[in-house]
Amino acid sequence: MHEPAGDDSAAGLYVGDVAARVGGDEFVVLLVGVSAEDAKEVAARIVRAVAEEARALWPNTTGRPAWSRTLPEPSPGHEK
Repeated sequence: MHEPAGDDSAAGLYVGDVAARVGGDEFVVLLVGVSAEDAKEVAARIVRAVAEEARALWPNTTGRPAWSRTLPEPSPGHEK
């Protein structure tokens, strides 16, 4: 069972998952032991959280955060 990871649990991150800045304004999130459907839901929650934070910080801005996601296929024998 996943244990929520403190403040990150609102975005769907759990103990064992990794969120890291890889450069500039680029970040990567590695989710451990979740299905592709769960990973898509976590990605959607993160995007919503970033958009809400951006609106709170810059209320008069009409732009939106840009993002992309890659959900690799599980290796054989590791499907969830």
